[in-house]
Amino acid sequence: WYGRLAHDTELRCLGWAVDTWFKPGGSLVDLPCGTGRLLTAYGDRFDVTGVDISNAMLDVARNRFAANPRFKFQAGDAEKLPFPDNSFDYLVSFRLMCHLPREVRIRVLCEMARVTRKTLVVNYHFDVRSPLMLFNRLFRKSAANLPYPLRERDLGAELAGCPVALMATRKLSWYERSSA
Repeated sequence: WYGRLAHDTELRCLGWAVDTWFKPGGSLVDLPCGTGRLLTAYGDRFDVTGVDISNAMLDVARNRFAANPRFKFQAGDAEKLPFPDNSFDYLVSFRLMCHLPREVRIRVLCEMARVTRKTLVVNYHFDVRSPLMLFNRLFRKSAANLPYPLRERDLGAELAGCPVALMATRKLSWYERSSA
């Protein structure tokens, strides 16, 4: 139930961001796309390139979206994306930044900005006290602590290292510590 709840929450937030910040018809890169579980948020409105470092995950995503000619997939490392500057109108990144130390997050964010012409939607997991964090501490001890904690108030300083401007922060839900 926890995975389904998290998935539905992320999909709702991503749908809001896409509807708010993206214009249909543009090009979009999803990094990391994993098995493609969030790609349904784009429908047939964008030319989507899913990028992931894992070929096994890309194979699942390719099979899942084989019937949609607007979706393509490519292996790539977030620190050195295999695209020229300004290749895409939009970029979405969910569940990546929480796995990276600060220095790598900044490099990855700068790389995301390099390949994107318009808007990035990036998901961060903030180190805050939330009902979910307390639940995780009690029942899922390994998930309770972020390996690379980031406080929301420190996000601005981290973003200052890249050519991006923070347009909005939106919490995924009242019970989560994630924001996009």
